Amino acid sequence: MSAEPHVLVDVSDGIGTVTLNRPDRLNAFYGTMREEIADALEDMATRDEVRVVVVTGRGRAFCAGADVRYMADLLERQAFDEADLLVTAGRRVIRAVIQMPKPAIAALNGPAAGGGANLALACDLRIASDRASIGQTFNRIGLAPDWGGSWLVPRLVGRARAAELFMLAEMVPAEEAERIGLVNRVVPHDELEATVREVAPVSYT
Repeated sequence: MSAEPHVLVDVSDGIGTVTLNRPDRLNAFYGTMREEIADALEDMATRDEVRVVVVTGRGRAFCAGADVRYMADLLERQAFDEADLLVTAGRRVIRAVIQMPKPAIAALNGPAAGGGANLALACDLRIASDRASIGQTFNRIGLAPDWGGSWLVPRLVGRARAAELFMLAEMVPAEEAERIGLVNRVVPHDELEATVREVAPVSYT
């Protein structure tokens, strides 16, 4: 039996849903997963039946960002070309979201950290479960903010707050994220899917 794909795609009632599908690793980016996300988003952009795109995660997290164990293995093997491709692929994902000719909604079903946080922030709207949190956690692993974070975050929360988020690398709970402008709306966890499906058609009418 073949393994389940790391990215699931569904189109229903004008809504194209891209679901990150590594729940056992909090949907952390692994292998070709970045390219698969970009492929899915670029495909959604061209499909006439898709009117709005929703990005979400399976399980208890939206996305934990990079799979640090996988990255450490690349460096240990000195697979620098392969590691460099990860950066290129991440850039392609964010470009696909920002250039999306249709509304893009992040449905934050749980924590979104690092590149996962910035994938959500690149979307036009962010609707969060009350179990969600979001954080610029790059500093914890000795990296500068990537996936567009240094451009996106100051424009959402201002330079001073952005500096705090980058330097302290703390996870911000959903309610606080809504208060400072990182997410648009927080809803009870069990109502997240229904709320997104309610908001999505309104966003493109």
